[in-house]
Amino acid sequence: MKLLIVEDEPLFLYNLVYQIDWDQYGIEVMSAENGQEALQRIGRNLPDIVLLDIQMPEMDGLALARVIQERYSQIKVIILSGHDNFAYAQQAIKLGIVKYLLKPAEDEEIVEAVLEAVRLVKEEWERNHSHMALQQKWTEHLPRLQAGFFQNLINGRYADWEISRRSRDLMLDLSEKQLNTAIVVQMDPLSKEEERFTQQDHGLLQFSLHCMAKELFSGENCEIITDSNGDTVLLFMGASDNEQEWMARMNSFASKLISVVKECLKLTASAGIGTCVKLEHLPLSYQQALRALEDRVIFGHDLVISYRERTSVNENSISDAGFTKAIEVALLTGDQERAVALSQDFVRENIEGSDTLQEVKEFLLWMSGLLTRIVQSQNWSVKQVVGDDYAYFLNLNALLSKEQMLEWLSRTVKSITSYARTQRSSQHEHLLKQILSFVDERMEHDLTLNAVADSMYINSSYLSRLFKQEMGKTFSDYVLERKMTKARELLLDGRKVHDAAVMTGYKEDSYFIKVFRKYWGVTPGEIRVTP
Repeated sequence: MKLLIVEDEPLFLYNLVYQIDWDQYGIEVMSAENGQEALQRIGRNLPDIVLLDIQMPEMDGLALARVIQERYSQIKVIILSGHDNFAYAQQAIKLGIVKYLLKPAEDEEIVEAVLEAVRLVKEEWERNHSHMALQQKWTEHLPRLQAGFFQNLINGRYADWEISRRSRDLMLDLSEKQLNTAIVVQMDPLSKEEERFTQQDHGLLQFSLHCMAKELFSGENCEIITDSNGDTVLLFMGASDNEQEWMARMNSFASKLISVVKECLKLTASAGIGTCVKLEHLPLSYQQALRALEDRVIFGHDLVISYRERTSVNENSISDAGFTKAIEVALLTGDQERAVALSQDFVRENIEGSDTLQEVKEFLLWMSGLLTRIVQSQNWSVKQVVGDDYAYFLNLNALLSKEQMLEWLSRTVKSITSYARTQRSSQHEHLLKQILSFVDERMEHDLTLNAVADSMYINSSYLSRLFKQEMGKTFSDYVLERKMTKARELLLDGRKVHDAAVMTGYKEDSYFIKVFRKYWGVTPGEIRVTP
């Protein structure tokens, strides 16, 4: 038990701390000389009892008691005052002071007051830790603990013997539950026309669905929990011996819930229903419900889908050499319209012909692999090229409908073609700068298209088309323009006609004069400035 003594008279403080044998009562003593220091000690050491004077500098005893009551209501306060003042006593009573002692008080009286406070503290401890209090806290936390039990149960974290023991500890009577079925309910993806909600509202919508389920099935043998994905899971457990009738009820319950969602939110939801199993096999029913829900990709939204055994996967090869070559050419040449049309036709053809979700997933894997190979063949980063859609390359299961698949593919193809065009434009710009630099640096030479193309190791026809496309004029016209501009500048600077001809790549003065006169309308001699 900790006691803090607050007294501003040093001698009296010394007597209180050291002249009384507090150890024999099991009391640890601390001291402070004013209210501010006392608050610091309380914050650090959290005493159980505070014995304080009223008249103190910086903060009087009643003010300190008021702060203690507000911040540390569990601390018991005793006042030791030299003022026999009724008003002080009244304030002390309001503040819940245990004892109000007057100086000079005898040591025995002080010890008795402190021991009375000790008794009160211990009684509170006993009350707070009594069986009744613990039972109340257990009851308050029981729903959360039960929900945690069912979450662990569907995830297969219990051995068979643990299920009965843990359920019994949590006051769950599951011994007679012969039929058990898991139903997983999810909000369907939002349509492009939806304006009230966005993808960021998914958590809110799932919570709303969860609340509707709790309200709808409150009177049934149903546990409603949220799984690790944020989905609402309905665990129906009963003692019926008619499995067919039981599954019919499961379909009815699930249909009722998604119709309520549609009515209230004006949005659709879908439910997957697992098979009827024994309690220890509930994880299997949960996994079946999840797989059944995946069939939205095949059958659409606003549905209740019961689990069915998968048929064998189509062994026909997805690969189509003609499509692969055509889509690669369209993507890398930046032909966006053709690339989108090719991809969407090919996807529709393969998805529409699929009978199972597994076939659809296999096709998506093939398509994502093809697009990845095409992008990486150019030493580009897939993440940089496709942006936010890169997340779907890592998790194709996030595509929950045919519409989403087609939209993702369309966006991805557009991103690749746009990136390809940007890269080509950047490459063209770099090449063009090299060509212009080459011309300026070799003005004194005979600059022909073939000579420049050979020196840069590119095809002359390609260079010619590129130059005309980017500059709006032929290469030869540009070279003539640069040579004549340079020659004019040289002549205006006072250079001789012969020097200007040599410095712009003309070996014969007569030919230079002829070209210059045709271009500028005057002879070099007429434009030259004589120094």
